[in-house]
Amino acid sequence: MRKRWERVLALLLALALLAGCAPAADADGPEIEIADMEDNAAGVVTPGGDSSGLEAASMHLRRTQGGVRVSDAQGRNVRPRDDLGLYSDYQVATQDESYAWIDLDRVKLTKLDQTSEICIQQEGRHLEIDVQRGSLFFNITEPLADDETLDIRASTLLVGIRGTCGWVEVPDSERMDVYLLEGAAEVSVTDTRGRVTTAQVRGGEVAHLALNRRDQDDTPITLDAFTAAQVPAFALEEVREDAALCEKIEGETGMDLYQYDSEAAVRAALQNVAYVGDASACAMSAQQAEAFAQVLEARMAAAQDAFRGVSGTESTLRCVAALADAGDGIPILLYGCYAETVENGYVIPWDIALAIDEAAHPGIERLEIWQWQDGRAVRFPQVGVTKVYPGYLLIKSMGNFPPDSAAWVYPLSGGTAAAAYTTQGRAQGIWDDASQTYHYEYTVNDAPAAMEAYEAWSARWEPEGPALYFYGSDRTSGDGGVLYDGFSPAEDVLAALRGGGAPRETADSTRTMSIYDPQSLIRRTVVNTGVPNLTIYSEIPVLPADSDANRRVNETFQAMEDQYLAGAADNAAYARENPSPYGDPYEDSWSAAVTFPTARIVSVQRQHYSYFGQPHPASESQYLNFDAATGEALTLDQAADAGAAEIQTYILQVLTQRNQESNAIFLDSFQDRPASAYMYTVDGGRITVVFDRNDGTYYAAGGIEPIELPFPLRAELQ
Repeated sequence: MRKRWERVLALLLALALLAGCAPAADADGPEIEIADMEDNAAGVVTPGGDSSGLEAASMHLRRTQGGVRVSDAQGRNVRPRDDLGLYSDYQVATQDESYAWIDLDRVKLTKLDQTSEICIQQEGRHLEIDVQRGSLFFNITEPLADDETLDIRASTLLVGIRGTCGWVEVPDSERMDVYLLEGAAEVSVTDTRGRVTTAQVRGGEVAHLALNRRDQDDTPITLDAFTAAQVPAFALEEVREDAALCEKIEGETGMDLYQYDSEAAVRAALQNVAYVGDASACAMSAQQAEAFAQVLEARMAAAQDAFRGVSGTESTLRCVAALADAGDGIPILLYGCYAETVENGYVIPWDIALAIDEAAHPGIERLEIWQWQDGRAVRFPQVGVTKVYPGYLLIKSMGNFPPDSAAWVYPLSGGTAAAAYTTQGRAQGIWDDASQTYHYEYTVNDAPAAMEAYEAWSARWEPEGPALYFYGSDRTSGDGGVLYDGFSPAEDVLAALRGGGAPRETADSTRTMSIYDPQSLIRRTVVNTGVPNLTIYSEIPVLPADSDANRRVNETFQAMEDQYLAGAADNAAYARENPSPYGDPYEDSWSAAVTFPTARIVSVQRQHYSYFGQPHPASESQYLNFDAATGEALTLDQAADAGAAEIQTYILQVLTQRNQESNAIFLDSFQDRPASAYMYTVDGGRITVVFDRNDGTYYAAGGIEPIELPFPLRAELQ
């Protein structure tokens, strides 16, 4: 028994000395047994006999199903078993159709999906699960205590969990999607420049977290609603075991997960969109439906991004889609996009690829075909004029000159299109210089054929009335003609793939997302208005909270921001009811910058901008200065080494002299203004009075030029 405990102590000491997750163990490597310990075993036992486990939370592998691998902090395999203690730097990984249940203090449950991997980090009562790949369900049945934390992360993407239910998906190291079924949680992203973006997620919402986007100024967190059709099976079966939880989720989100049949809902919804075959017999799995839905979302977003760069157009972007049974009730997905212009009452569709920057937006095709292979959506490589018939695709060349029509047939079977065509026919026009006309040569299956044989082939494989028809002219011709016959709006197909139910509206003018830059010390809070072409945000300085003075400055600006954001709902309502007739974006914002001109002064400049369709945007400037030692605001007469009356007299003299030259200053606005009411900046020991553009003059004058005072900065503020 003594040797057994010595082995345990040595192992735990090694765990305590190692930092970070070790590389995953070889699945075929030797396994070790970990001795049973009491429920506080998550604490590290020191050689002196003390144990932080008396304070630490405990983690256990409750049970497993299928192939599950556990490795310790040294990367060695540990044999999985029920109630196995899990310690800091342990890793758990699942294989196909395999799952692992982990509890925290016996009441907080997480479940690892198939083909997923996590690493556990623990320091006392602070727990962290690093999802390295795959998906993780969580259901925190009892809220965490004040001294407890549970974070789920992927790289620098983080969600803090306290008492809620949901799941996370980590497709790669730069993305994490956080779905909440009930409750609320805070998510955050720390980008490569150290900026921290935070947002709150509520039940029925998904937060998409991303790193290293093409444009680092893009918002790294976006919020959307989701439907019951998007709840994965591994999470759904856990939720359905708890009737009270199902009732709570339905109350918060309107999703009835207890009786929901995602595949039946999708089958019903597909009967209302373009579907070649019997939609009621569709055998598409929930995973395939969601994968196709994500394809549509991504391709529609890419088309919108590309179309946004088409300047001067009065056209409308259209995205279309359809599904076709490819055998065994498993469909393929067809997607296309084009622009639509109305001229003289006629609707003219045209190829947007002729107008976009293809180098900046590669891969914008007029038609894409996607199929379900090996558990993922895969793009079919063949493109061209396409006709869809029951049981096969007919794809034709898009050549216009010389006359040349070639067609290839790809059978649909087992849920996919054949990789190679099975039959082919071609009619090629050959120019005859002598007669100045074309004559045609025909082939069937690459062999010369008579016209009658070719026409018989065409009648067999290209009859009138295909279920779906896409035509696009040769892009080299430049005419840009396109036609989509039998397709549905892509938005409708997307909704059908998710059961046909519209997600709950997430737009709420009280919802915000914050981005903090530790280098500039500026935090931007963006309002989730849900109104197209409307931006509302507020920037304020957030100084390190390491002194009473800094905290006082932070409180001052927080109060300003709270007051400003209280009016966001009114601005959003106005923009929603009065959209811009020209499509110009509306904006109401405060930008900010903080500087430290001397060791005793904190200077903040804020600029307000507001545009809601008026002839000129409204603006306002603020220049505020604070005593770095006390956090109190410094008025001009407190900063300048001169009396208030002397400062006021000098400013009026300068303004009077300037007005004699321009006659653009309203002197009455300054006659009774005390020195303490003027804004100013500090540069070294110099003080300059500054004016808002609309202060004491008319808009066209462009504002009053700054006035540098002859009085120095007070010595104690130098």
